[in-house]
Amino acid sequence: MSDRLSEIRDGLFFIVGPHRGGTTLLQAMLSTHSGITIPPETGYFDQVWPRRTQLGSLSNPQNLSRVGQFVNGPQCAVSDLGLAWEDVSTALTRTAGGYDDLFIVVLSLYADSRGKRRVGEKSPRHIFDAETKLKLFPKARFLCLMRDPRAVARSEMETSWGSKSVGRITRRWRRVAEEAHKLSQSLTPAQFCLIRYEDLVREPELKLRQICDFLGERFEPAMLDFHQRDATEQGFRPDEVWKHNTLLPVDPAKIDQWKNQLTLGQISLIEATAGEWLDRMGYLKSDHRPTAWQQLTAWLTDRTRWGWEIVRGLLRGRNRRRPWNEVWKEITTNFRRNK
Repeated sequence: MSDRLSEIRDGLFFIVGPHRGGTTLLQAMLSTHSGITIPPETGYFDQVWPRRTQLGSLSNPQNLSRVGQFVNGPQCAVSDLGLAWEDVSTALTRTAGGYDDLFIVVLSLYADSRGKRRVGEKSPRHIFDAETKLKLFPKARFLCLMRDPRAVARSEMETSWGSKSVGRITRRWRRVAEEAHKLSQSLTPAQFCLIRYEDLVREPELKLRQICDFLGERFEPAMLDFHQRDATEQGFRPDEVWKHNTLLPVDPAKIDQWKNQLTLGQISLIEATAGEWLDRMGYLKSDHRPTAWQQLTAWLTDRTRWGWEIVRGLLRGRNRRRPWNEVWKEITTNFRRNK
């Protein structure tokens, strides 16, 4: 493998956490660094990696061509990176030709196109397979960003794609919190770093210095002006309007917006669902208590929304960029967990 690809592999890091937990904000801040870039979510390990047996060995020219057609197609998020497949396939010849090498080649070409020496990958759900990633990339590091589940629920409910069930959102958040705790116990401080979104927003310089130390990079003041970053480092597609807040300065006053935008019943349901993990992550429970009727109404409404979303997801083939067997596996697993 070339020195450049080895450099990319050795410096690889992943940004993980709950959806709507601030990972895009951290992506924007780090991409403003003169030596770091983080592309839009590649979806590589959701879309390409599970199909590697079906697509076949990359040493076979026909298979390689088929992979190129898939990667450059609308069904694969890697196509959003705007790379030429000819460049990818040429660079791949300087590797062992595995699907892990293909991932590194894609990231390397993206970094080179932006004149950056180091690249990370932001996919919140990668927190659930961190150990698998470490087998492929032993020197990889994981930056986990956690956020108050009540703020996460409020934020996701405002998106066009998100769940409208605070219970469903919080159950997902709880699983992330549980996994983050496990990784903090099983990985070394050099491999795993947990940052709270609220701390990053309130004290951005302090936390960015901590993150840079974790990555072995020097802090750059320009990172605080992430909202003024070059358009090539925007980090998301134009249609992802829910990420446009990263084009504005951070506003600590917005941290507690959930207090006025969620009902007492919803807040109570979130706190009950998050359970001990609310305290473990350093978040205090609300002082206000809903009536029994408010609690019952919130629970019934939420379960109805959750059930309908499960059915709608099946009917519409949600997450269609991923293999259907992977989608079905996730749905059935989540259903068992959420009963």
